[in-house]
Amino acid sequence: MQTNNAYVPAIYNTGIVRGDYYSEVFTFTAEGEALSLENATMRVQVRDRSGRLLDEFTQDDGLTVDGNEVNWVIASATTAEYTPDTYIYDWEITTSDQTRTYVAGTFQVLKDITYA
Repeated sequence: MQTNNAYVPAIYNTGIVRGDYYSEVFTFTAEGEALSLENATMRVQVRDRSGRLLDEFTQDDGLTVDGNEVNWVIASATTAEYTPDTYIYDWEITTSDQTRTYVAGTFQVLKDITYA
């Protein structure tokens, strides 16, 4: 028996220290080629394990597209409001009429030790 992993999102775990600035650049591939993000829509949701939404990001609201790269940015003031915990997240990208989840994983928020 073979397993088809063609539609299973890549697993990528990331995170932040509460109150810190977060910025990470992502690129996506489809069938070995860079995914064209021209006219694509995308969103990232971060949720706790019960499904409660912590935050959502879209183009021009935390996600900035530059060619085939997307920069995911979360301001320090925003992460300062997060409760330290391990959350789950995924990237949903719609190109033409197809929606696909390209990456998923954990988003860990660590307790800040040095703060005002």
